[in-house]
Amino acid sequence: MMYDPEIIIIQGIYAKGGKYFIDNLKEQVNNLVLSKIKKDVEIRFSKMGPEIGALGACLFVISEYFKQDD
Repeated sequence: MMYDPEIIIIQGIYAKGGKYFIDNLKEQVNNLVLSKIKKDVEIRFSKMGPEIGALGACLFVISEYFKQDD
């Protein structure tokens, strides 16, 4: 919670956990947040399919490879 997210998007094999997984995750997130700064963090499943994580990792490597050194 140190990054103070407004939304957490779940993808891959965790998305197969369905409502049970999300309900438990929300409970754990609420336990981690300090009560004085408690806020509602939206948690939902990705609609982009199970391969999107691998695609994102590939795009990151490609962007790092072509990054210009300043």
